[in-house]
Amino acid sequence: MAEFLAARQAAPFVPGADSNHRRRYTVRGPVAPMPDRFIQTIVNFLARPDYRPLKLRALARAMEIDEDEYPAFRSAVRSLTDAGRVVAGGGGKLLLPPMPTIVDGVFRGNRRGYGFVTPDPPTGDGDVHVPAGATSGAQSGDIVRCRVRKSGRQDGRMRYVGEVVEILSRAFSRVVGALEKAGDRWIVRPHGTTPLEPVYVDDVSARQVRAGDQVVVEILAYAEEGRPARGVIVERLGPFGGPGVDVLTVIRQYGLPDMFSEEALAEAREAARSYRIEDRLDGRLDLRDELIVTIDPADARDFDDAISLRRIDEGEPPAKSVTALEESDRAAPSTPRDRSRRKPRSRRAAGGPEVGSVAGPLPAAWELGVHIADVSAFVPAGNALDREALERGTSVYFPRHVVPMLPELLSNGVCSLQEGAPRLCKCVFIRYDAEGRVIDARFAESVISSSKRLTYEQVTAVLEGRTADVPEPVIALLRDMERLARIIRSRRLREGMLVLDLPDVELELDDHNRVRDAHPADTSFSHTIIEMFMVEANEAVARRLTEAGAAFLRRVHPEPAAEALENLSLALRGAGMELPRRAERRDLQDLLDTVRGKPAATVVNLLTLKSLAQALYSPRREGHYALASECYCHFTSPIRRYPDLHVHRLLAAVMRGEDVRASAVRYAAGGETDAAANERNAAPACEKQPGRRRRTGTRRGHVRRASRRDNEEARASRRVDRPGSSVSLDAAPTDVTLLGRHCSFTERRAQDAERELKLLKVLELLSDHVGESFEGIVTGVAPFGVFVEHRRYLVDGLVDIADLPDDYWEIDESRSAMRGRRTGRRFRIGDVVRATIAKVDLPGRRLSLVLTESGSEGRHPRGPDVLRRRGRFDSKRRGGRSPGRRGR
Repeated sequence: MAEFLAARQAAPFVPGADSNHRRRYTVRGPVAPMPDRFIQTIVNFLARPDYRPLKLRALARAMEIDEDEYPAFRSAVRSLTDAGRVVAGGGGKLLLPPMPTIVDGVFRGNRRGYGFVTPDPPTGDGDVHVPAGATSGAQSGDIVRCRVRKSGRQDGRMRYVGEVVEILSRAFSRVVGALEKAGDRWIVRPHGTTPLEPVYVDDVSARQVRAGDQVVVEILAYAEEGRPARGVIVERLGPFGGPGVDVLTVIRQYGLPDMFSEEALAEAREAARSYRIEDRLDGRLDLRDELIVTIDPADARDFDDAISLRRIDEGEPPAKSVTALEESDRAAPSTPRDRSRRKPRSRRAAGGPEVGSVAGPLPAAWELGVHIADVSAFVPAGNALDREALERGTSVYFPRHVVPMLPELLSNGVCSLQEGAPRLCKCVFIRYDAEGRVIDARFAESVISSSKRLTYEQVTAVLEGRTADVPEPVIALLRDMERLARIIRSRRLREGMLVLDLPDVELELDDHNRVRDAHPADTSFSHTIIEMFMVEANEAVARRLTEAGAAFLRRVHPEPAAEALENLSLALRGAGMELPRRAERRDLQDLLDTVRGKPAATVVNLLTLKSLAQALYSPRREGHYALASECYCHFTSPIRRYPDLHVHRLLAAVMRGEDVRASAVRYAAGGETDAAANERNAAPACEKQPGRRRRTGTRRGHVRRASRRDNEEARASRRVDRPGSSVSLDAAPTDVTLLGRHCSFTERRAQDAERELKLLKVLELLSDHVGESFEGIVTGVAPFGVFVEHRRYLVDGLVDIADLPDDYWEIDESRSAMRGRRTGRRFRIGDVVRATIAKVDLPGRRLSLVLTESGSEGRHPRGPDVLRRRGRFDSKRRGGRSPGRRGR
């Protein structure tokens, strides 16, 4: 890892940013040492639209900083003022610095020619609008320098407009697209959702390509005002629409490494050939005779988790260690807490009995065994195989194609928990009482042999009473698994776990990998069984590593920012639903329960998801908001995720009795000492009561302290490469923070690639259905049109404002609706409408729709923000900002 991992360039990931995946990653050093955990939370609070400048003590009261935390809070404010990120105004009142006349930041382009620049560091005035003609050829993701001027006040805030005067760093050096003939010249028109300019290419005959081919182009000269971009073709992928070309297009577009080095393949072959179970039994639990099953999708290719479960007889003593490589984790019963200090409400949790507060531990009733493939036994840290796995960060799953993190000799071979094959595992055994509360947990290295390879469909059939061809012991096991999973789910719902209902789309492919149909994916309870058990195992491992004082990669999901929840409340109001502006976790739970099974459920779940922070990998002890967990990490998928492999190695060190506190951890690239980093980030916050959950919710005026706690990972997504700013890990090969940034980046890259290919496949299917009508649901409104989701294929299309019925159309931001001023017709999120497929743009990944209904009748409110008639702006009224809409 020391040779490979340095912090990544921080511009937001842009597909096709760099196809050369062998490059080193660099990061700009911090503005100043920021040792305090309050840094980003303070910046977020000062950036709120309703913030009014306050003095230091008043600011601490407004943020509800505890008295014992005030010295650290004061230190954080001083660090911010010294760095120029916070200024003291009149009377010593604190505020973010005003928008300077020159700013650096990330440019986000729009297909209509304009764009926005997000300043770095942030100011109190938000993004800078860059009109068409003032972008100087900047492309989405570029780091730019922008000259800024005021453009007037709107909604009580000053707005700014800018002109790009310099492009400091390009986001991409290669593009993927289709070769076209334009007059007597050849151009490549980039494909994908990111708006990019066409690239002119020469010497086409030398590459033996023809019009319509998908090609990879290396940029030689970027577009400037009046001059197009130029490049050279470096790879031909095949004819557009040809077999497998779409997969290759997305792989190149996202710069996914899809070829292993010969050295890594040789190490994988040697690891597979030398595997003899007889040589691996020493010091391991032999569980080959135990009833253990795997449950995976029908088309799964690697199996890295298996389950065992047994009921515990009354009076049975606690389990004792039986090998030297086994550790115990005592857990007090979990009890719900809430920062609002309200008494927990008795409520009927979905899938479970009515629950309320419970007191006192009960005798152990269940012992769950979660058995995870021991990949670390085959992939030593630091070898070529490990470096390749680190570089990938995660496997990428496309329909019928996988870009694996590890060679298939391992991922589909000796590491995969195949039925009847002896395999090495790391195991977590968790004991529960009858209420699903954790009594204790122990850990072991073992050898197992999966008794049965099951699919989710098979498990669902058994639970519904269709048990043909399934052995009776397995039937009994599955029914017990369902029972325990429902108990655990009920407990976690009490503690605040959020359950978002956002079904995915499942594709049906023909023999040529073309989509013949698509439908919402299966969401039966068989999936929830595995999800609950994996979450419990991940949490148990995180508790154990925390107890040991290790600085490790946690799975962090910060609490949502107060402003995000306020925006969610405003958006939902437009759909006729109420949510407190200072929503607590229980309010979100009640909201999701209320809409479950209703037409508006998809939109509400999507809006809720967008209001939440993005989960990431970091050693910071911020907990996992959506799971209501204080201690959480990823442990259960080491075949496909590098963070899990990292955790496996650290857990093995703990079980061997090594002092993991002594490991060198340079927490951040800015000067924090190893000792301080270990003390602050590895302190056993959950060792005494690992089952307890972090308090959640808020009193009025409170900003959640964990929401953006000095989140350098988020800042890294906007950083700029500077000469001499590279951070080498040669002196600190165990820098967990940089590892977390890299793994967070590779995870987002994989997710974006998977979504884009699935979108492309669905659009290919819909291209054969142009002219057909369908029932859809309004998922968003914008000044340029209305977004409608196809309820079967789960893809959004746009109804352009020019195609709406003849009227003056206005955006009502407070109600997330578009209204016709003359007729009173309206479109708001959650409305069910009928639409017709008008056009499918495969290269641009866009679906164009027209409405076959005119919307619902309604009375528009006073004071519209935006007026349009058939797509023409009414200059008599001032334009306002519309709710942005990001793609899924």
